[in-house]
Amino acid sequence: MQTTHASYCDYYGTVVKFPSQLSLDGTKCFSLFEEANQCKPDANGGTAPTFPRRMKQKELPPPLPHTARVVVISDTHTRHREMTVPAGDILLHCGDVQDGFAILNREKNLKDFFRWFSDVDLHPHAIKVVIAGNHDSMLRNKSVEAIRKLAAPALYLQEESCVIQPIGLRLYGTPRSVSNSRLSPNTAFQSSSSWAPFAIDPTETSVEASTEETAMNGEVLWHVELEGRVPRGPVDILLTHQSLESVARCPYAKQRIVGYVQDVAPQSLHVCGHLHGARGFHRVPLPQKKKKQEATEEPTRPFIPSINAAMLLREGLKEVVQAPAVVDIEL
Repeated sequence: MQTTHASYCDYYGTVVKFPSQLSLDGTKCFSLFEEANQCKPDANGGTAPTFPRRMKQKELPPPLPHTARVVVISDTHTRHREMTVPAGDILLHCGDVQDGFAILNREKNLKDFFRWFSDVDLHPHAIKVVIAGNHDSMLRNKSVEAIRKLAAPALYLQEESCVIQPIGLRLYGTPRSVSNSRLSPNTAFQSSSSWAPFAIDPTETSVEASTEETAMNGEVLWHVELEGRVPRGPVDILLTHQSLESVARCPYAKQRIVGYVQDVAPQSLHVCGHLHGARGFHRVPLPQKKKKQEATEEPTRPFIPSINAAMLLREGLKEVVQAPAVVDIEL
């Protein structure tokens, strides 16, 4: 099959905290997020998707100090072995590891995906996290505990949060999505119950969390602490299967995922897949109450950054494997 983008990656630059300790003067750091700050929303409340710098993986600039390099893929649909994933600190997969239309060798393909995803020679990332998608009916039909055994040493999240220590980076993963075709049989995690409201534990308890993975990042030992369904603090990176749609197709006010991302309000990034044609960088507008709150606090970007990293895109008559997404986040 055609894989013309296999040795490339889509580089989104550095997403920073506000106020940031990093230099974004253009000589030391590229940031698509800073450039996107200049985009004004249209009448529907959204802006046109912005596309990253496509470059050869071997030409990626080194991450700045005090950042973590995050590599994001999604919607691999059993074609994972055709992909080359760039090195980084954290590897995320946003669902649809299977092809719901393929009925043969489903269990075999699922096991092969997790072997590939967790392979330290192919993917030396310190931390690997995966969620499910609407094509992943086999994951829906298994217990979370059984999936975790298959995925280990990678971590599978299903309506749960985890914290990467010692850097204190909190991730939340949900497989929820909305059907984009009434005729599609691939409806895993698309029921109304899959869209439960999001909540943070207001007490932020200090109960000891379970350790799910350990790995080396440089000279520092990183490990994942699983928190459970209710995060004990603000989320830094939100993983959903559902992506934003272009506002030309559907105004943001009518997109269920927009309200959900606004409720979670990830401090760094939202990553997703599902809608292959919506690949790229989107901006989730801040809810009005948060805009008012932040008007008197430290300055922030006027949107929540969102990256759709779906790995398959139709080019002509073929679905072609695309380039993985790479983004550096300030710690």
